[in-house]
This record gives sequence, structure tokens and C-alpha cells, in this order.
Amino acid sequence: MLWPAAAAVSLAIAVGGKDVTLLGLALLACGTMSGYGLDRYIDRRHLDSPIIRRGLRWAILISSIIAFALACTAVWRFEVCVVLGVLTGFYVPLKRYIPKNMLTVPAWTIAVCALPFATAPDWSGQYTASALAVALIMLANTVLCDVPNVEEDREAKVRAFAARYGAEAGAVFACLAAIFGMVAAIGFDHVGLAVTAACLIPLAMVLGRNPIQHRARQAVDEVIVYLPGPITLLVMGWHWLR
Repeated sequence: MLWPAAAAVSLAIAVGGKDVTLLGLALLACGTMSGYGLDRYIDRRHLDSPIIRRGLRWAILISSIIAFALACTAVWRFEVCVVLGVLTGFYVPLKRYIPKNMLTVPAWTIAVCALPFATAPDWSGQYTASALAVALIMLANTVLCDVPNVEEDREAKVRAFAARYGAEAGAVFACLAAIFGMVAAIGFDHVGLAVTAACLIPLAMVLGRNPIQHRARQAVDEVIVYLPGPITLLVMGWHWLR
């Protein structure tokens, strides 16, 4: 739960820079924790121990209460959270009928590009390009995360691009998404997003050759956490010093 929350915050900082707010980042983090915790709680209900499930229940409850309280600070935030809540609630049953990447990518893009700001986002110009870059990066990320689990997804009858077309095709698709994401980010000077997308390209090549390369799979998530936000903060600091 903490790992995807950190990834969401990192991407949000890359998108908004100095325009993000602490309230928005807290809402984003708690909402992400709640959503991923609920997914884990439902999806692994027959696999997790009672102790883990008890801890998950408390973590989901606390993060959901905090997210609800923060969402109520503005009407538009509440409306966005309702949309995200619907996507989260239907994720587990729908991923057996719809490619799960088509559910996770819009949810991540909406959350990262809307919740962290003080006012409702204006979906035009540079902001739209940022959302496109985030969507393509998350598409590459989610497909690459599925590559090592192709057989498991097929056995569980979960629909996903990699499960449908195979690990190698999934890696190629993710590589293309990362390339387009990098181009979109470079076009509007989003250095953090551009570097993140660029780093996903060689990882896609590695996983395309060796789908069970778990270190590369782990690096796919690490890239999303460690690069976009910190790089953006470094660039902002450099401009400030100049």
C-alpha cells in the first residue's frame, strides 16, 4: 500500500511541481493506499493469513476515512474521488472481462493529475500533455508489471494485454508506450516524466527477452517511485539557485 502511494506522490510532483499542495498529496496518498489495500483484501482473500487481513482492514479503514475527510474540502475533489471510488470498487470483478490496464491507467491518470492541486485542473495545453505522458508511462508500467505473471493471470482468467498477447508482445507494447510518453514529456519540458519514461524502455527490452527477470520487474516500480518527483525537485532547485 505504501509503495503505490509513494509512486503516486512522485508522479504528482513531476506533473505539478510547485503547484501541488500538501492537502492534495495527502489525499492522493491515502486514496491510493485505500484502493490498493481493498484490491489486495478482495483479490487475495483465500491466500493471506488472518493477521495480515486484520491489519489490512485497519489500514483500509484509516486511509479511507482520511481520504474521505480530505475529499470533502472541495466539491470537485469529492466528485473526482467518487469517480475513482467507482473504478476501484469495480476493478476486481471487471478485470476478468476488461483488460485491467484499461482500468488502472485512467484511475492513476485522473488521480495524479487532479487531486494534488488547490483548484480543479484546466484540461488544456501543457496540462493535457502532462496527463498524456502520465497515462503512457502508467500504461508501460502496468503492462511490464504483468509480463512475469502472464501464466498466473491466464489461470485466474484475468484479462490484460500481456496475458492476451504474450510476454514478448506485452514488452514491445510497453516499450512503445514509454517512447511516446517520453516524447510527450519532452515536448513540454517535463524532465522528471521524460527520464522516467526513458528508463522504462531498456527495462521493457530486458523483460521482453527474459520475462521472469524479477530484478527488472522490481526496477519497473522503483523507476516510478524514485525518478519523477525527485528529478523534478532537483530541476526546480537548480532553477531557483540560478
